[in-house]
Amino acid sequence: MNRLDRINQQLKKEISLILSKELSDPRVEFVSITAVDVSPDLRNAKVMFSLFGDTHSSEEVRQVLDRAKGRIKKFVGSRMRIRYTPDLFFVYDTSVDSSFQIDAALKEISDEKEKTD
Repeated sequence: MNRLDRINQQLKKEISLILSKELSDPRVEFVSITAVDVSPDLRNAKVMFSLFGDTHSSEEVRQVLDRAKGRIKKFVGSRMRIRYTPDLFFVYDTSVDSSFQIDAALKEISDEKEKTD
């Protein structure tokens, strides 16, 4: 595992902990950080997130995360030993939605097959 991979994993872990323990906004309560991709110069990080439940829209949650990114960055900077704390860019991860749709389609096919057998 190279250095960028280790930093990506550590950032993912730290941001997840920060969202669950440091931020009190209920809109980030069901947010899961799915991946982090740090640029090679460590100046920027794309933070992929997904949502559990349908209580808030992904755009609403992204705006909350964008408004809190200064606080999140401050916590990350105090917890990680890297030269630069990257700027965070939050992006909704649609792959989780896609996997739920695929699972639902496979279940539907399986149910239909059982009916015909």
